[in-house]
Amino acid sequence: MAYRGRDLDLRVPHDNAGQRAGVPQTSAAETEHAQHNPHGGDATFLVNDTVLACFNHAYDIAAAHSAAEVRIAHLLLAATRISETATSLQARGIEVPQLMRDTAAVVASQFPSNTGNSSAAPKASHELEDVLRHAAAYADRQAHPINADDLVNVLFEIKSEVAGIELLDRNTDRFETRGSSTVRETPRERIRMPAGSSQYGYRQTVRTAVPNSA
Repeated sequence: MAYRGRDLDLRVPHDNAGQRAGVPQTSAAETEHAQHNPHGGDATFLVNDTVLACFNHAYDIAAAHSAAEVRIAHLLLAATRISETATSLQARGIEVPQLMRDTAAVVASQFPSNTGNSSAAPKASHELEDVLRHAAAYADRQAHPINADDLVNVLFEIKSEVAGIELLDRNTDRFETRGSSTVRETPRERIRMPAGSSQYGYRQTVRTAVPNSA
């Protein structure tokens, strides 16, 4: 199984061990096809089957709505529909069913951009490519292909002004009860990105324990 778009080069390694229930195993022949499939992008991204399925589903959603680009909203909707990414979202305090409804409503409300050429394949938006690049950086540090947690971690760190990310903010439970403390997430000042890096910027969160009242 390869990425259905032509502008991203997503490859599943032959020894991919990031397999989870509900995501079909990529065969060696399919992986070989993905590795030799021409793409317009300038980078190759190693992903596990879950992430490939998520990006393919996001592509399908964008194509079904005649969108010119595969955007963050399409990726978020796809993530709510795949078990492993949905689990990662839920672990970060997201109400997944509500996020699914909200993202589906946003996607459905967007005016089709490819009405004049319904056969045109949607391209990945700059924001979506940016998510992929930063998820690759997460994965590289752990020496594994991009997995669901890497993807979700980056989605939580994109600054809220990026279109589609407000859907995460809207559905995040900012207070999580853990043992005898409540963990409060407080945004830090956004990091300045080095020259030549993404224009979108990222934020960090710091967690401070607040004792529960008796």
